Amino acid sequence: MGAGRRGGWGFQQPRLAIAAQSATESEVEIYDRDVAQIMYTSGTTGRPKGVMQSHLSVVMAAMNNALELGVWRDAVNIAVLPLFHCAQHTLMCGVLAGGGTVIVMRAFEPAAMLDAIERERVTLLVGLPLMHQAMLDHPSRPGRDLSSLRMCVYAMAPMAETLLRRLIAEFCRITHWPPARPRCTRSPWPSGPKSSLNALVPTGAPVH
Repeated sequence: MGAGRRGGWGFQQPRLAIAAQSATESEVEIYDRDVAQIMYTSGTTGRPKGVMQSHLSVVMAAMNNALELGVWRDAVNIAVLPLFHCAQHTLMCGVLAGGGTVIVMRAFEPAAMLDAIERERVTLLVGLPLMHQAMLDHPSRPGRDLSSLRMCVYAMAPMAETLLRRLIAEFCRITHWPPARPRCTRSPWPSGPKSSLNALVPTGAPVH
């Protein structure tokens, strides 16, 4: 999970923490529909609540996203959004399910993000529209080698068409627009990679 890379977890000794874990599997029967985690919603379509998700749901969402995104072992993703959020959690699990690498950043800062993209050869970048704009407008960006980027994803808020055109032309060759509220139970991505503005519209039925 990017533990061996610089600028990742932010913990001083991640390998020691991992090594301290027991290698013996617990003698507990876990069924695919047992609750694996509780993801908390912000209450966009209702009151805030915790949503129980089964092991099967989590695994299928991760595998589905890995297939839809075309993630393979050479994929490198930066996780800068909160890991407790469904979108970042699902994306991270999808990259790891495909054998890729996830670089976990402690916070968003344009120069640090550009440093990590260039240093770690990041292939998949997900962020809010203002994050993309901050990186596009950073004075050091034109002189950087960001050619490793294959796909940029924006979510959580609409993006102005002028910014969207700049993102496609100057930053990342392929951009996807997932629905406003990606879910952890299935893939939020449209079918197939696109690089035109026609592909960057919300898809799917609204949730009531």
